[in-house]
Amino acid sequence: MVPFGATFNNIIFREATITLQDVQIIWALPIDGEPVTGLDLDRTTIEWQDYCLTYLGFRPDATAFKGSRLQTHAIISHIAQVEITYDTPHEIVVQYARAVALLLLGGVMCPDSSGNLIPLLYLTKLEDIVEARNYSWGSAVLAFLYRELCNATNKGKAAIGGALQLLQIWAWSRIIPLCPGLGAERVYMGQVQTDNNRLLQQHHMVQLGTVSTPLPGQYEQLSVSLEIYWMRCSLISLSGSRMTWTQMSLWLTQLPPLG
Repeated sequence: MVPFGATFNNIIFREATITLQDVQIIWALPIDGEPVTGLDLDRTTIEWQDYCLTYLGFRPDATAFKGSRLQTHAIISHIAQVEITYDTPHEIVVQYARAVALLLLGGVMCPDSSGNLIPLLYLTKLEDIVEARNYSWGSAVLAFLYRELCNATNKGKAAIGGALQLLQIWAWSRIIPLCPGLGAERVYMGQVQTDNNRLLQQHHMVQLGTVSTPLPGQYEQLSVSLEIYWMRCSLISLSGSRMTWTQMSLWLTQLPPLG
């Protein structure tokens, strides 16, 4: 059952949401296998430093930790300093692979709302880099995104985490008015793009009660506001015919096997 808040509700055609099959198709993540579960272990900062040294190949500074989370820039800095060649020892290659995978997991696939911290819980699933492929990463990504979408509906919530890039690609592939490059199909956004100056001037006159020239940068701010406004109008009036309902299972036979 999809949790409340994780779907796009519309009075005309009810609900639509990203599914496990979408995750499998768009990001080619496995949706079968062992569940990605666990608790943050109660380790001290020194213990986490030793843990990172063992499995990532570097010892982050103590200031880079916040509990059991590690700052993203610490991992990026380490990756930038490592040069992988044909002569690089296998152990270092594996440590490098773990660091890249950890960065992808905590920075793209399951990022929290902090924007710069990655839970080291994911690293515990990468200790055996070969066995890591046996986890259902697609299920974990979707569950994490659902939770973030639900939490984002709470009053006072100002930030959201989760695989928002994945959600954006899903929206582009399913909701026609949001899809880039369709020209006339994007009714509201097209109106802003083709007659932007007129709309901005009208908005400026109505909101500010003046026909004077806006201050530098004001047009850009109004442009963003109008695009958000027209986007909301497009979603509110969205009908079933403006959605792409093609079953993604039809595409599975055209894709290479995972793994």
